[in-house]
Amino acid sequence: MVPASADEANEIASTRRALRSALLGVLGLLGLQYLLGSWVNLFGSFPTGPASLGNALVDVNDAPLVAHILLAVALLFLGLVALAYSWSLPPRRLRLQTTGGFLSLLLASVGGLGFVYSSYSSASFSYLMAGAFLVAAALYGAALSIVGGPRSEESRGQEVDRLPEAR
Repeated sequence: MVPASADEANEIASTRRALRSALLGVLGLLGLQYLLGSWVNLFGSFPTGPASLGNALVDVNDAPLVAHILLAVALLFLGLVALAYSWSLPPRRLRLQTTGGFLSLLLASVGGLGFVYSSYSSASFSYLMAGAFLVAAALYGAALSIVGGPRSEESRGQEVDRLPEAR
C-alpha cells in the first residue's frame, strides 16, 4: 500500500507510532503481570469465604492479587486499543497477530476467573491462564516486530512511508 498523499503518509506513520506505543505498553504490562502472577502463585494467600471476583478485589491482605486482577483489566483495554490501531494498517498478518493476542488475553482472563471461582483450587484454570498469557506475549512481540521496535528507522529520524506488504 503506497500512500496517495503526504497527509495519508503522515496518518499512516502516526498510526504506526500509536500502535507501536500500545504494543510496547501491552508487552511491558505483560511482564509486570508475569511478576505479580508469580508472586501470587508462590507467596500469596488467597481469600477465604465464598469464591468471587468481588472478594478477591477487596482482599487487602494480598495487594499483589488485587494488582494482578486490576492489571488484567488494563491489559484487556490496551490490547483492544492495539487491535483497533492494527486494523488501520495494511499487513494482514499484523491484524491476525493483534487479534490473536487479544483473544489470548481474553482466554487468560477466562482462566483467571475460572481459577477464582474454583476457590483457587483448579490447576487447569491456572494453567489455561498461564498458557494463554504466553501465547499473547508471543503474538504481541511478533506484531511489534512488524511495525518496528523502538530502534526502527522511524525512531532514528528516517521516516518510513509504509509497512511491509501483506503476504
